Formats: sequence, structure tokens, C-alpha cells
Amino acid sequence: MIIPKILPLVLCLSLSAQVNPSKLPPELQATLESRMKRSQEIFEYERLAWVASDLLMEKKPDQRDLGLWVELVANQKRMIFFGRFKDAADPKEKPEGFAVVYGFWAPVGKPSEVHELDIGKEIRSSPEAFKELPDLAEAAALARKHPSSLGMGWNYSVFREPDRTITAYLMPANSEPGIVPIGGDFRLTLAPDGTKILKTVALHRSYLKMPINPPNADKAKPAGGFHTHTLEEDLPPETDAAVLMLYADPHPHYLLTRKGLFCFTGNQVVYLMSPEELKK
Repeated sequence: MIIPKILPLVLCLSLSAQVNPSKLPPELQATLESRMKRSQEIFEYERLAWVASDLLMEKKPDQRDLGLWVELVANQKRMIFFGRFKDAADPKEKPEGFAVVYGFWAPVGKPSEVHELDIGKEIRSSPEAFKELPDLAEAAALARKHPSSLGMGWNYSVFREPDRTITAYLMPANSEPGIVPIGGDFRLTLAPDGTKILKTVALHRSYLKMPINPPNADKAKPAGGFHTHTLEEDLPPETDAAVLMLYADPHPHYLLTRKGLFCFTGNQVVYLMSPEELKK
């Protein structure tokens, strides 16, 4: 929801006021920092996919060669590969596995600065990094088949973890302009080879379409967004900050969890109040 300035927020806290952040316990602070790092990675993954897809369509590719995209990072480059797996209609001599047809890259941290990729050159320069591509492609292909109660496709991102499992994030593929889509998302843990889902976590109870600039009779600008529909999460999910960065919402956004009140602002997450402070 969008909260106008005239409405008191959470026990008279003004959204437009400067609020001194509180301190989380050290173990939660470390987890929050790790999640925000992943939020940035999800944002870069999704943003590169958006921009590279537009560039790919300008090339008028044969759609029969496409169907999946996968990203990985090497040499300070975030690279995206478009292609597909072999299917039953392909000739027997076609190799098994994920066939890459097109590739693009952007500097890490700058996912909008997209360039066409010399795939062969990159493979020769970073052979170890490219060994991850088949497993990540398997994970992406499996994760995107996860059913959606919204009847929407998925924006997805997949990451190799230190324990060799793969984490996939699924967010509804919104095409409606002027809104920030919050929720309807999942975090999946997959086997190291990407062929089996080990754990599925629904990150929110619902799907909210929050207008970035909602109509307002008194012309007052919204002071920020607010939601509380996070499922069983003590800290803001990785996808929340990623979505707010992806859709460039200029307003602060507030999230209430079991551990208290958090605020997304300026691509950062600030812990504002504990549950005990909110009760005062």
C-alpha cells in the first residue's frame, strides 16, 4: 500500500521524518548484510536480462534457438547467455545440454552498460567459471516450471552457493507500467546439479501492485510504501530490496517483520525499531 503523509504510521512515526536507526543483534546484522548483497545480485541479474533481451530482439533471432537465459560472473563481468536445451524435435545428432546461441555482458555493478559477448573468447579466458553454466541452466529450467497462482510467468535468477547448492529466486514477470510489484515470490534451494528442488520457501503471503505515483485528490506526494505480508521471515527478504531497486521507486519503503520495522531507502536497508520499541 502507499501511505500519504497525513496518515500516522506505526504508532505516530512520520514517514517523512528522519529516524535514527536501531541496532540489530550481531548475528542478525550479518545475515541482513548478506541478504542485501544478494539483493544487489538479484537486481543486477534481472536488470541485465531486461536490457540484454531488448538488444537481442533487435537482432531478430530465430525464436526456435531461444527459451532460457542464464547468467554468471567472471573477470568482473556479469555475462548472460541465451539458448535452450535439446528437445524431442531436434535431430539425434544435436548435442545434449544447454546450447548457447547469444551472449551479452555488463560490468559488475553496472548492469545497464550492456555489450555483446564474444562467447568463445570468454570461455577460453575463464574455463573454470563456465563449468558452472550447465548446472545453473538446469536449475533455471527447473525453477521456472514452478507453478504460479497468479497466472504470470517468472523473472528468475540462479546463484551457486558456497555449499554447492543452487538458490533460485522467482518473481512475477510484471509488465504493468507505473507499479512496484511486491510479493508473489519464492526462494528455492536446488541440488548442486540443478535437477532437484530441495526446499521451497514462499516469501510473501500475497502479491501487491503498488503505484509509484498514485493519484491523490489533494495532490500530496506519497511519503512511502509499507507492507507486512512477509512470511515467517525475521529479516526483509532478498527480493524486496531487489524489486525496489529494479523498479527505481523513489519513495522510502517500510517493512514490518517479527523483528521490528525496517526501511528501504537509497538502495540501503535500515533497521528502525524493535518490536518492544513499537509497543511503546
